[in-house]
Amino acid sequence: MKPIVLLLVSLFVVFVSTGCGPSDAEKRARQVAQAKDDALKVRQQLAQAKSGADAENLRQQMMRCSATPV
Repeated sequence: MKPIVLLLVSLFVVFVSTGCGPSDAEKRARQVAQAKDDALKVRQQLAQAKSGADAENLRQQMMRCSATPV
């Protein structure tokens, strides 16, 4: 009787522990949201650039961010 109870309890613990934490979809959604926030910040900096060189540097930075897979 005790081995069956221990088996059932251990199975319950395994099932409960695998359900903890964010899912892959939630992790991906967070990554996408972070990438969008980063892109928005760079676009705002680009709009506020004082010189053509500043604008070009920011444009290149924005291109690197968009080319990086999330």
